[in-house]
Amino acid sequence: MKNLIIAMGVFVAIASKAQTNTTITDSVKTPKNEIGFNLLPIVNMFGGALPIESSRYSLNYRHYLNLKSAMRVTVSVFPYEAYRTFREIGTLSFYQLSDTMLIYKNVQNKQKAKLQLNVGYERVFVSKKLIQSVGADIYLNYQHLESKETYYWTGKSSPLPNSTYEADLSNKKIDTMGVNKVMDRIGFGIQPFYNLRIPISKRLIISTTVGPGLSVTRSKDKITSSKAGSVFISYGTNFDFEAILFSDLSICYRF
Repeated sequence: MKNLIIAMGVFVAIASKAQTNTTITDSVKTPKNEIGFNLLPIVNMFGGALPIESSRYSLNYRHYLNLKSAMRVTVSVFPYEAYRTFREIGTLSFYQLSDTMLIYKNVQNKQKAKLQLNVGYERVFVSKKLIQSVGADIYLNYQHLESKETYYWTGKSSPLPNSTYEADLSNKKIDTMGVNKVMDRIGFGIQPFYNLRIPISKRLIISTTVGPGLSVTRSKDKITSSKAGSVFISYGTNFDFEAILFSDLSICYRF
């Protein structure tokens, strides 16, 4: 919420200045093209937060078909997710007590950035000071994730000092336990949106987009047992609704 307020404050401040200095006169007749970069991750960092989940690094391109319609393409990268583990050792936690010896489980999660491609159409409405539009994007995304579960015995009957104790247990690995997981996610969705753009010069525009997203994700999970080397593959489908209130704050250049 704090980041949302900061982002809206930045947008309002720029908009106010633009209102006094810029008047739209045939602003969408020439030029016909526009390219922009999402500033929301930068706003989040200045707000004291990491650019996780809600933020995306994106480049967007818009081509005006005529005065009242445009096609748009956006390429996005989501480098961080809640799934990510930042320490190589993973998360060490108590698993069970066996023959008076405590067994601990170590989980290491790795992921590659989620990539997403949006293609959409928008209907443009131009007033004296503002450029507004409504439309919809269809999008496709992909992400690869890995998870490794390893089990260790401590050689002690008393608990480790805490649940994330980073002791060297490499020589106490239990070879008969553990699994490796490889997960691939492919998603397809649609996002209706409202877009507001305010010119701050002849070539530069500040743009913001709001709108929910509805998606379906197809998943493939491959689980390999450390004990027998057996492989189990499963497939799943998830339907998601994302109530995104403020997904984009971009600086755009027209050419």
